Amino acid sequence: MATYTVKFYSGSYRARQNAANADRAICFVAHHLNSDDNVTADYALCDVANNASRTSKAWASWYVHKVAETFGVKVWSGGDGVCVGGMGGRGNSQIFYTDMPAILPEPLFCSNPRSAEILRGDSGRRQLAEILAASIREFFPKGGLVAFSVGHRGKPKSSDAGAPVYAKSGEPAISEADLTENILERAADLLAAK
Repeated sequence: MATYTVKFYSGSYRARQNAANADRAICFVAHHLNSDDNVTADYALCDVANNASRTSKAWASWYVHKVAETFGVKVWSGGDGVCVGGMGGRGNSQIFYTDMPAILPEPLFCSNPRSAEILRGDSGRRQLAEILAASIREFFPKGGLVAFSVGHRGKPKSSDAGAPVYAKSGEPAISEADLTENILERAADLLAAK
């Protein structure tokens, strides 16, 4: 069985990618959650850079379809769930400078009440971590160093934590970055397990 190690990268988005390049990572994941003023928005999406390889695109598509199947959400209709360059170019710079395949997953909308309930639940985050780990094993079966980047967290001199997660009355406030970090930590544990 292949061996994987996971490293979390912080700093500016460019610095994260440069460090992962220097470490010769096999793949790079800049994880986010989606959000919209329209709380009914509900689909799975994965961004790849404007210069994305075929591997990045295939990996992103596999991931999106597995999320949609698992959680009963739609696949974003543009590009079969894969958004090249990110919506309006957002996200492109977070994965553009990698020397390895890279994706920016946005599996669920943290602004959508149903999806927020999934994300707040232990089972939902566990399933997202399982999907991400499975996608990495599928596309990088020989193992190696996996680079993780928590979207909105770890930027120099920034308290940006991303979008707030929809909360019912009485539920604690929680941010996109809190959930993203938890999902990536769980995926890292799964990949490290023999």
